[in-house]
Amino acid sequence: MPYFIGLDLNEQIREHLADLQNKSKDGFKEVSWLAKDQLYVVLRFLGELSEASKQPIRKALGLVVGEVASFDFSLTTADCFPATDPPRSLWVGIKDHNDMLWRLSKGCEAQLAFHQTGADTRSVIPHIVLGRVPGKSVQGNLRRHALGLRVEPLVQKASEVLLVESQSNKKGTEYVVRQRYPFGATVV
Repeated sequence: MPYFIGLDLNEQIREHLADLQNKSKDGFKEVSWLAKDQLYVVLRFLGELSEASKQPIRKALGLVVGEVASFDFSLTTADCFPATDPPRSLWVGIKDHNDMLWRLSKGCEAQLAFHQTGADTRSVIPHIVLGRVPGKSVQGNLRRHALGLRVEPLVQKASEVLLVESQSNKKGTEYVVRQRYPFGATVV
């Protein structure tokens, strides 16, 4: 199953994102909307992991978090991936105020490479997926709709990073947090 590195969300942000989903559902019925408790910030995709690669990834993450202090991040705007049509997902971006997201991402990238984990090395814009388009296209202009959503710039403190497994089932995709890594503490 694929994994990603992420951040958890507080209830206020989850409620706001669920409200944005509710404003979108009637016009875009073919979108598979994520449940409120399945919303996470995606920092880095790891891809499919073998059993042999999981321990080096855990070690790499444990070392990275020891160098990171808690930081604030906020919601930005909504948009769609990919940048070209047809869109495959609707997401909300995040930003931080002191480059900690960038430092965290680069630290993960360096440690994952050093430990030769075989993890996906593509760069990722930190984001929260609200819904996915399971087919080739969606009726209506999802991108225009996304750009028109009023995203409140709510702020949250990040205090840990998550290792999350993406599991496919009959209902769609379910995310399962496999490990939490608190910032400022080296976890090995």
